[in-house]
Amino acid sequence: MQDTAFTGNLRCRWKDLRTGNLSENHFTQLIDSVVSLLGEAQQRHFQRWQILGTYVWPNPQPIASSYSMEITYLKGWINDRLVWLDRNMPNSGACYDEPPLVIADFAVSISPNPIQGTAILKVQSKFNIEVQIQVTDMVGRLMGVQKAMLNYGINTISLHTGGWASGIYNLTLTTADGNKVSKRLVK
Repeated sequence: MQDTAFTGNLRCRWKDLRTGNLSENHFTQLIDSVVSLLGEAQQRHFQRWQILGTYVWPNPQPIASSYSMEITYLKGWINDRLVWLDRNMPNSGACYDEPPLVIADFAVSISPNPIQGTAILKVQSKFNIEVQIQVTDMVGRLMGVQKAMLNYGINTISLHTGGWASGIYNLTLTTADGNKVSKRLVK
């Protein structure tokens, strides 16, 4: 995941698959076709093994009391997992998406957090704009200030934390016109 070419290609391939074989609609149709195929067999199964409404590890809670509820839970679990993957897939490269709910001129993510030595700030900007990056400890002491020029899209900025003590820090990015985004860092 450190290879930007890989993560960019991964994002593009994921988006491509999500419109076809990995779409919610495709999974729903696939499950429905198997449900039709197994109609009679599932009845014999649950007559032989009377487990509907009974917890069987690792089934999720609440326990389904009917076959149709089992199918509904399966569809829901798969859809929830796809949404989780959508949100956690690296958002970089040629196919990146601008966050839909970003109100500010830019959004910031930090990795790793907690920081080992150098933090990588990924700043997604709606404009070409200069920002001031300021880090303070929880008492308010200034740990560092630097300026960075952001380009439209995703920008990567290294933040060296080698001389800092373990603790929690405030990171603030400020534009010349006063727009601010703040994040917490843990070292």
